[in-house]
Amino acid sequence: MILTVVIQVYGSTDIPLEIIDRLDDVTAFLSSIADVVILLCLVELALSFLRALGNDSIYHRIIRYSDLFAIAVLFILAIAALGEDEAWLTNSDYGRFRVSRTTATNLYSAYDIIYWITSLATVSLSTFVLYSSIRKKHMRSVSSAPWTCLILLPVLTFFPFTYL
Repeated sequence: MILTVVIQVYGSTDIPLEIIDRLDDVTAFLSSIADVVILLCLVELALSFLRALGNDSIYHRIIRYSDLFAIAVLFILAIAALGEDEAWLTNSDYGRFRVSRTTATNLYSAYDIIYWITSLATVSLSTFVLYSSIRKKHMRSVSSAPWTCLILLPVLTFFPFTYL
């Protein structure tokens, strides 16, 4: 029934499929941007905790700038992957022409690998923050709560937040 209505309205089934594919591409782009923003917030929060604990170092600036560099690379990869997907949708006509999708797949793969490596660095930074807060005598009673966060943090950083 729905297919006959779609064919009567659009004349074919290709236009709704194209709309769905374009929305899917935009959804993937927005979820990758949300992941990048959450990664930025986690690193800034960890560095703020270290500064509040009195552990201010020149390495914090290096961590911040390397995180911003990784986020810029991830943002560029997300934009490039969205552009490649949209170009494929525009040029392919759903399999009637031989247009490869390997460039978009490679961009998504590079994004996932860099995001995973950055997530590992974020987990190690959060572990260091927890260790630093346990060493402070006035923070021992407060630092017992982050152990549950330490257990949940690898789960939350290894999986994109939008898929949970």
